[in-house]
Amino acid sequence: MKRILSIMVAVAAAAMLPLAAQESINSTVEVERVYRGRLADVTKMPIGMEINDTLSNFKLKLDYPTFERPYKDLYEFSSLWAADLEPAGKPRYPWLYVKAGIAYPWMPDADVYISPNLGGKFSFTVYYNHDSFWGDMPVLSVSPEGTSASAASARGDRMVNRAGADIGYRWKKGEIKADVGYSNNYYAYYGSFLSAPDYTALHTGAHDFTLLEASVGARSTVTDRNAFYYDVSLGYTYFDDDRYGDVFAGNGVREHSADVDLSFGATIKRRHKVYLRFVNSVSFYESRSSAPASYNSGFWEATPTYRWESGRWHINAGVSVSSTYGSDAAHKPYSKAVFYPNVKASLEAVKNYLWIDLEAYGRNDVISHADMGRMNPWFDGNIHTLSTAVPIAAGVDIRGVIRDKFSYMLSAAYERVGGMIAFRNVGGLQLPLQHDGDVVSAELELRWKSKDIKAFAGVSYHYYSNAESALMKPSVEVSAMAEYNIRRRVFFRIDCYYRNSVTGIYSDAAEGSQVRSRIPGFVDLGARVSYVINERVAVYIEGDNLINSRIQYFLGYLEPGLSIGGGVYLKF
Repeated sequence: MKRILSIMVAVAAAAMLPLAAQESINSTVEVERVYRGRLADVTKMPIGMEINDTLSNFKLKLDYPTFERPYKDLYEFSSLWAADLEPAGKPRYPWLYVKAGIAYPWMPDADVYISPNLGGKFSFTVYYNHDSFWGDMPVLSVSPEGTSASAASARGDRMVNRAGADIGYRWKKGEIKADVGYSNNYYAYYGSFLSAPDYTALHTGAHDFTLLEASVGARSTVTDRNAFYYDVSLGYTYFDDDRYGDVFAGNGVREHSADVDLSFGATIKRRHKVYLRFVNSVSFYESRSSAPASYNSGFWEATPTYRWESGRWHINAGVSVSSTYGSDAAHKPYSKAVFYPNVKASLEAVKNYLWIDLEAYGRNDVISHADMGRMNPWFDGNIHTLSTAVPIAAGVDIRGVIRDKFSYMLSAAYERVGGMIAFRNVGGLQLPLQHDGDVVSAELELRWKSKDIKAFAGVSYHYYSNAESALMKPSVEVSAMAEYNIRRRVFFRIDCYYRNSVTGIYSDAAEGSQVRSRIPGFVDLGARVSYVINERVAVYIEGDNLINSRIQYFLGYLEPGLSIGGGVYLKF
């Protein structure tokens, strides 16, 4: 619900196995996880680009985008932006879904979703996810030519546990929903310390943060053109970041954040509508450093909008008034207000086959510690909340469908960014670096879906005017997936992700020296073979990072290498 006003970037949740044993139970619903993300913060396009099958998920319904979400971080679904067509027939939903797997090196993972059938008006889901890696990683040395591994090793343990519940109730004219989610994230890898006098002491350092999120909301679902529209959401986030060990003991922050998102609208003479959206977000945090201090920061935004709909045209014309506020390091209050455009025009150029969207926008934003933890799990918590702004941005999307099997999306966007965030390695800590600049982006996505074959290919390009400061941000990313099935009982799948070389900065905290290092590009290749025993049980074997690439999304922090494993899916 937080300040999401940028150009659409099509990203999807990780794909899961289609648990269908024969044609009679092949109930598939393709959906897109479409969200508006910060172009300047995109560092990786996930390989899994779609939700495969309702037999692997829960109650995915395109006609109610925020209701009956299968799990918390799926964002909103909308058939308006989905190029794939919904198949005929009523899908069958499981009330229990379990995935359990193990890989070598020691990498267990598990997913559990419980969603009892409470009737057409109620929705309820409880979930738990676990993903971890336990083992040592090579210690890296940094030079202008790049990073190289030594004979030494450092703990590379990492673990993510997530749990939560979603509940909703729908009546004839509206719905209410509430959800709560908890996650604990543990990371213990400080493998770029060859310049330190005694880097072995740093091996016991670890980064542990906890995130608790809760929200409640209500919205109207009346489709009548003359109905009054409302959408009200309230949210709360608690973030607890703790660094401990021989060196970093006592560092970190605690943060409380509250959000409100209110939208109201009405129709005037059928085709004309007026809306008002108000968003406010505020964070209070306390540093755990040797000189503890507390600060607050936030932003608000009000956007009146006029909407005109006629046939294949949909036009939104609005302006946003936005301001950031809070206190800086010296506890001096600051605040600024700016006007931003908020305009979008959508045309269904060829009915049911081709859509064109144009958009111009801008925004203020405040990046909380919880936000930075999502962006970079290795970041140092002893920093102040950061503010960013996009004075002007514009974009265009072209989406289409050909013969119900092939779909494509081509987009281009420009953003003028103030306070763009990148991360540098300072003595093993990931510290943010802000700079101003222009970002030009282009993206192409191609999809194919038939009875036996499912495929995706996507390429994106980002040009940064201040490339020297755009640390660890690739200019080219390519992702692809292909899946072939034999009578929907045996599935063969290959995933591939590529990014070109990037620039990082390593600074020695003790000596004050700085090295600008070029990190080579990499290919992350994965494969899976699945066998469906019956409509309730399937087994699989899979391999990740099959060519054992040295993957670094953040300078000095390696991702695990080659792994081979397998597991089981259960559905009831």
